[in-house]
Amino acid sequence: MSLFLTKLSILFNKQNMASVTSKHLTRLLLNISRQSNISQHRHTSFSTINYEINNRLAYITLNRPKVFNAINDVMPKELSECVEKANNDPSVHIIVLSGAGKAFCSGYDLSYYAQNKNENAVQEMPWDPMKDYIFMKKNTEYFMSLFRSPKPTLCKINGDALAGGSDIALCCDIIIMANEAHIGYMPARVWGCPTTAMWIYR
Repeated sequence: MSLFLTKLSILFNKQNMASVTSKHLTRLLLNISRQSNISQHRHTSFSTINYEINNRLAYITLNRPKVFNAINDVMPKELSECVEKANNDPSVHIIVLSGAGKAFCSGYDLSYYAQNKNENAVQEMPWDPMKDYIFMKKNTEYFMSLFRSPKPTLCKINGDALAGGSDIALCCDIIIMANEAHIGYMPARVWGCPTTAMWIYR
């Protein structure tokens, strides 16, 4: 649809972007969905993500609610696969990202990596910075599939979007947060700029 050829830039400019509310965008998404004569509903479950198409909207839901949708080895790749799937589907016009349960994403699942002894994520001393860089860069490339998506990406944050979870959220074109939601990157105090650099870009 030509309305979204520039990823919503026609609808919103920098001056009025701050005034756009969740209510207005929800109404916009509903109107876009209803404009289609095609009534579609498809659902696919990945191991860490739910992928659903409802008319023109593709819903990507991080689905590890018992650990506040914390990131494991599988989630970044599945997220990228879902974004690619939506972009390759001509019936999809907008990608909507959210998290199941009480949080959007609590960051990397430190318990998971400690228990599974992933040698790239949890290293013995002496610490190898190149191993860490390669591991994080791979995941960052998966997250950035949202930023590079030809179709508009909208992130709905309920609860918290922390550390790596904030990386994922900030890769989207538009972010809508609940009043009680929080977003932050605690390791920035020690390590500086987060891995996607989207905190600086925004």
